[in-house]
Amino acid sequence: MKSIIATRGKLKIYVKINRYGQPCGIKTCKFTNFIATLVKGGDISLMHHDWRLVKNKEVIWTKLNKYFVIDPVCKDWVMASASKKWRDFTRVRKHGQNPQGGNKDVALRSLVGSNIVAYGRITSTDKNAKGVDGLPLGDYCEVLVDVVLDHNVLLPRAQGQATKLGSAIGRCIAWPFQNVVQADGSPLRMYRRAPDCGK
Repeated sequence: MKSIIATRGKLKIYVKINRYGQPCGIKTCKFTNFIATLVKGGDISLMHHDWRLVKNKEVIWTKLNKYFVIDPVCKDWVMASASKKWRDFTRVRKHGQNPQGGNKDVALRSLVGSNIVAYGRITSTDKNAKGVDGLPLGDYCEVLVDVVLDHNVLLPRAQGQATKLGSAIGRCIAWPFQNVVQADGSPLRMYRRAPDCGK
């Protein structure tokens, strides 16, 4: 999604809509992935227990219109999709249930030492998956941050204006896999999917 954000809305992507008010065509995947990026990237709060209590969710529709040309009839579908993604991500934080197979409680070690700087939950360890910054995870894994111990630590992959760990509470961030350990500090033992050949 980084390539879309880099355009600053100057090159909008046209989204084709079917007769049911749903996106269709080759841009659908990019469009829905961008919705997920907005949901888990800190634009709306993941701290509430009910989607209906999220007061700033209209920012999703506003930001989508900045980067995409969308028929207003699609708004209901967009908000329903955002609601589903929001529930999935908040379920990870509250109950440890991740539809992508994560849910493990972990600690994040400093990038320059061995001290623990935050705690959270793994949401993806797939090297091929794209992080909230739109780049493949590669040697990173995606973690939903619950508790931050050192607010001044710089994020290894900044997200817009969010450059420090202190601004990442309730957000999904990319963190080097080698610096992720179990919550008790012991080594993390998890299978990682290798990159697809040719990618």
